Amino acid sequence: MSTAHEKVSEDPSSLLGMIDSSAPSARVRAVVGKTDLQGRTDLTLPLIRHLRDTAAVAWLLVDLLWTPSVRTRVAAELGIGVEELRRLVAWLAGLHDIGKAAPGWLSKIPLPDGGADLRDSGLSWTATAAASRSFRQPHGAMGQVYLQHLLRERYGRTPGGRAWPEIIGGHHGSNPDRYQTEAVRTSWGSRQQGGCLGGGAWNEVREEIVDLVTADVGAAPHLESWMASEPSTGVRAQILGLVILADWIASNSDLFWFNDPRTSPQRAHDAVESLGLVAPWTPAPPCDDVAQLLGERFPALRGKTPRPAQVALAEAARRCAGPALFILEAPMGSGKTEAALLAAEILAARFGLGGLFVGLPTMATSNPMFTRVHSWLATMGGTTTAINLAHGKAALNDEFAELIRESRMATVDDETPGGSIGVVSWLRGRKRSLLSPHVVGTVDQALMACLLTKHSVLRHVALAGKVVVIDEVHAADTTMRLHLERLLVWLGHYRTPVILMSATLPPEQRAAYVAAYAQGRGEAAPEVATSDAYPRVTVYDGALTEPPVDDDAPLTSVAIERLDDDPQTLVDLLRAQVTDGGCAAVIRNTVTRAQETYALLRAELGDDVVIFHSRFHAAARSRRERDLVRRLGPGGDRPERLVVVGTQVLEQSLDIDFDLMVTDLAPADLVLQRIGRLHRHPGRVRPDAVALPRCYVTGADWDAVPPAPVSGSSTVYGLAHLLRSAAALEEPFTRGSVMLPCDLPRIVRVAYDESVTAPAGWEKTWQKAHADEQAATGKRVAAAQPFLLGDPTTMPGLAHWSATGGQDPDAAKHRAAAARVRDGSDSLEVLLVRRDEQGTLRVMDDAPHRAGCVIPEASTPDPVLGRAIASCSVPLPMGMVAATQDLGAVIDDLEKAPFCDSWQDSHWLEGELPLVIDHHGEARVGRFLCRYRSDQGLVVTSLPKEA
Repeated sequence: MSTAHEKVSEDPSSLLGMIDSSAPSARVRAVVGKTDLQGRTDLTLPLIRHLRDTAAVAWLLVDLLWTPSVRTRVAAELGIGVEELRRLVAWLAGLHDIGKAAPGWLSKIPLPDGGADLRDSGLSWTATAAASRSFRQPHGAMGQVYLQHLLRERYGRTPGGRAWPEIIGGHHGSNPDRYQTEAVRTSWGSRQQGGCLGGGAWNEVREEIVDLVTADVGAAPHLESWMASEPSTGVRAQILGLVILADWIASNSDLFWFNDPRTSPQRAHDAVESLGLVAPWTPAPPCDDVAQLLGERFPALRGKTPRPAQVALAEAARRCAGPALFILEAPMGSGKTEAALLAAEILAARFGLGGLFVGLPTMATSNPMFTRVHSWLATMGGTTTAINLAHGKAALNDEFAELIRESRMATVDDETPGGSIGVVSWLRGRKRSLLSPHVVGTVDQALMACLLTKHSVLRHVALAGKVVVIDEVHAADTTMRLHLERLLVWLGHYRTPVILMSATLPPEQRAAYVAAYAQGRGEAAPEVATSDAYPRVTVYDGALTEPPVDDDAPLTSVAIERLDDDPQTLVDLLRAQVTDGGCAAVIRNTVTRAQETYALLRAELGDDVVIFHSRFHAAARSRRERDLVRRLGPGGDRPERLVVVGTQVLEQSLDIDFDLMVTDLAPADLVLQRIGRLHRHPGRVRPDAVALPRCYVTGADWDAVPPAPVSGSSTVYGLAHLLRSAAALEEPFTRGSVMLPCDLPRIVRVAYDESVTAPAGWEKTWQKAHADEQAATGKRVAAAQPFLLGDPTTMPGLAHWSATGGQDPDAAKHRAAAARVRDGSDSLEVLLVRRDEQGTLRVMDDAPHRAGCVIPEASTPDPVLGRAIASCSVPLPMGMVAATQDLGAVIDDLEKAPFCDSWQDSHWLEGELPLVIDHHGEARVGRFLCRYRSDQGLVVTSLPKEA
């Protein structure tokens, strides 16, 4: 896989020729920047060397991690050219550790001969001062305060003189708050005494370092204009992110040896090549013919006519005035993913975007999307780029794991004429995963850019230069929508193109997303039409347009009717409908309800009944998903008869086709999403009884006024949503059918319109449910707001970026832990292992690797065995962990496993908790009995108090 040498000059001195050209004084050389990590205090790195290394790395990263779009935008906002921008970034990177040239930091670290060189140079501090708490301030805060002071002395009070030092203060991922900076100023006090920063000779040393770095990067002619500028918070965040990454690379002692004769530019050049960093993706302008492009990128569609929505989105991408927000609403199975990828390629080529981020609701939906994006990239001959899968279980994805292996085997000297797609290992870390040019992952990875968390600026660096695609937007809950709107504000501010996709959206959500993007651009929210046009493409590029989209989908009449929530009624229905063959889906809103239904139908209908939900261990769930697609997907090996009992996982990103459906009452858009799996693949020959699509809606007492949903459904979705859904479906129920796709937008609009009045007799329950929903929404919003990143157009600076600074580090940990981007409690995943009848610990028998193998309890499992164990993760139900007392008891019981300590030395198992089931498949955890069955998954029941 070809790497950074494609972008980096082979002559390192030509990159940053002035670095190392000026010799520092003896006392500057005496200031230690780093000590040997193994504790050999005779081996140190001078601070000036580390600063020069970091400046040289940052110079290269401007081209390697910033896309042309970001470079151009940042330079334009500052009113400078790209070359000058490189000098600015390198200058700030070269000063990031200036706070280490201070007794408050040097007194914390072991120094050769106790700091004799420093003392001989006139740089000293008293033992009394070193022992004081005020003396030991964070070096980031000290550097920020010092540089602000120096720039004010030299240039007066200027906007840049206050703003640029914030980069120094935040280079460890969170900026100091006003309490920390005031503590530094108070400690510094008199310049004669100096406190944590030191006065006299210390000031002279710091000034010399600043002047050396300034000369190194050729910044002197530009400093006055830089000080006069007032960079936006977004620009500061982009530069801060690059400085953080440059510091991380330059701090790697395997790449930057302490006793190294190479110059800093040489060290930086060799380091980025060793890391395998690739230049941003630069696609050639694709052909104008959408049909030709579709066939080139998706060979299975070669020769087929593009769908109107695909043509409309691609043409909108080609014609928009600049990077824009696109919202694509089209029926299930209409090729939205292909449309988004075509548009992304066009946008990237037009506006200098360097990659793609695709966000999906779950890890399970991210995995098949990774395959699709990888295949799409592979059709672009000559492309050399990198891709990443970003979610907690990415390493367990076999395709991704193989790509990692192939990338490791490749060398920098390998030249592949046709290009290559690989994985950059250095960009696989939790904080760096989004920095790869192309990323597929859960939408949470992008939404976390709007949390007040440490190093969140790195997500901004990663996303700003990509085309951001978010699929299945309808699946967002209240908290996710709040974060998505704020993310759109930031992406609008960065002029990052965004493509949102959904089967259909409520009008108020569509309008809110457009308004957020416009807000980020500093523009008034446009009025978004509430018409029921469908399919629909909405474009905002400074002006709102809705290009016409022809609806080529044939009208499909799906019979729809209510069904009593009675077990025998369900059995009788399925017997009547699929006795002579057919594939039916029974979708429940909770796993427990699905498991109960499966047990009933299995007993009545036999082996033709299977179940699919999220509470199988990960490897088993993946296998079941593949089996469903193999049997029910396009061109699949379709069985004569099959009944699939499942949960919401059946409505998300699975291209499967059912003849008949029974679904619990859910929010109207989700009911319609489920119906989209009915008769999905045209041209099939179906048994007579299911020759026409039919959906039965159950999970409610339909005789009650208003209808009474089963309790589990109300817990998942809220009663108000279910009542509005029942009301919106009243007309289709009455006429006995829903017309797809034309009824989709109207039903969803009515279901989410809070001004719709309650049907007669529903008023009291309706009003209470509506009030409860508003209260719950208010609580969720109030809980999320303190951890939500501010608006880039109003944020005063980086000091308000992170919630992790401040006087109370424990309180900061609690604040960070409370921040989340989804509704509900944090889930808890465990790794499923079993004990056989002899008490031997073993891998699950249906694991993909090392199935049934013995797990050592006194030693750390080897990597292959560790991966096999990790592949058997399973989420515990919310009922086990929602209550604090239950969560504590559950964790206490899980941690009792004696082998937990040996797992901490395994890359795969560190920090994981095991759920150990006995040879009967059972385990007692807290007040719960957990039973795992290979055909049912994890079944959890509460034990009576006396048990």
